[in-house]
Amino acid sequence: MRAVPPVPSSRLLTTGIVLASLLIGLSCLAPSAHAAVARPAAARATASYSYLPMNLRAVVVASKQVGRPYVYGAAGPWAFDCSGLTQYSYARAGRRLPHSALGQYLSIHHVPLSQLRPGDLVFMNFSGGGPAGISHVGIYAGGGNWYVAKKPGTRVMVQHIWTHRGVYAGRP
Repeated sequence: MRAVPPVPSSRLLTTGIVLASLLIGLSCLAPSAHAAVARPAAARATASYSYLPMNLRAVVVASKQVGRPYVYGAAGPWAFDCSGLTQYSYARAGRRLPHSALGQYLSIHHVPLSQLRPGDLVFMNFSGGGPAGISHVGIYAGGGNWYVAKKPGTRVMVQHIWTHRGVYAGRP
């Protein structure tokens, strides 16, 4: 009998965040949408998540990229920079976004941080001076965490949002 290797703790954290995000999103759906979710197990195993709202589809896509390398200018499927990750995730969910953090910020509806929902885009300006200096973006996962491709030498990860200074949010 073959031994099953243990699941890395980072994968468990990612899975937990995705499941929590999905539950939050599904609790907001209309009753008729809940009926679409209740399908036989065989059908669910091959589903494309088309029954989920677009924001949660983007979260699911982003969660599947955890561990992929950061490469400046890359937009998937094997490597990403920050705006490439958000662009790729939303493209797979059905929404086109530009491939720059500032371009994405300018193309979506802005929301206060107090109203963040899973799938919202979180933007950072590390230099101060307001939204015009935005240079970084990730996808909000829920619970104060986001999916982000940080910088060269790192991989796509789920991480706690460590600051609210110079942070902006938007909803595609």
